[in-house]
Amino acid sequence: MHALDDALICESIARIGGYEEIDTNGRWEQVASSLGLAKKEGVRVKERYEDLLKLTAEQEEEEEEDADQDFEVEEIQDERTDKDGKRLYKVKWKDDDTTTWEPRNHLEGASELLLAFEERKARERAQSSLEAPTAAVAPAVGGKRKTSDLLADDQQGSSVASRPASEQWSEVVGIKRLGLTERSFIVVCAGGERVEVTNQQLRSEAPVLLLDFYEARLTFK
Repeated sequence: MHALDDALICESIARIGGYEEIDTNGRWEQVASSLGLAKKEGVRVKERYEDLLKLTAEQEEEEEEDADQDFEVEEIQDERTDKDGKRLYKVKWKDDDTTTWEPRNHLEGASELLLAFEERKARERAQSSLEAPTAAVAPAVGGKRKTSDLLADDQQGSSVASRPASEQWSEVVGIKRLGLTERSFIVVCAGGERVEVTNQQLRSEAPVLLLDFYEARLTFK
C-alpha cells in the first residue's frame, strides 16, 4: 500500500473540480488514478481528504477561541506619557509573567484596578508635596540681608483657601514652599490655632508679622 501525500491529494482534488463535485459524481477513482494509484485506492484517498478537512476545521475553531479569549489584568504597576502625549499604563497580566504598556481604553474590564492605582498615585503625590523641604533664607554677602530684600523674594502668591481675619493672627512660625517661586506661611492665631496664609495676603494684611518673621531668621557672622 502506497503512502498518501496530503499535498498531492489536495492539489489533485482541486484540479479535478473540488470535493463536492468529485463526491457527487463518484470520481474518486479518477483522483486515485491522477495520483498514480490503483482505482480501488479512491476510497482511501477520500477518507484521507475528509480527515484533512476535519483537522483543518478543528484548528480554525481553536484559533477563533484563542482570538476571543479575554486577558485578565492582575495589576497596574506604573504610568507614563508617550511622545504623542497619550497616557499609558504598565500592566501585569494574570497567569503571565510579562508586562505591557497599554492605553486606558484597553483597560475597560479593569476599572476597579485602574481606580485603585490612580488613587494610590494621588496619595503618593500628596505625600511627596508635604515632605518637600522648606526653602532656606540665604544670607547676603556680609552675613546679613535687608528685610526689604527678603520681601522682594516673595512677589508670587498662591491660591490657598481663605483664612481667619488678620486681626486674629499673632505670629508667623513657618514658611511652606509651593513651587519654584511660590510659598505660603504658617501663622499662629490668638487662640493657638495654626493656619496657612498666602504670601500676598500676609504682605497686605499683616506686614509687621512678616517683617518680624524674616528679622528673626537673619544670620550674622
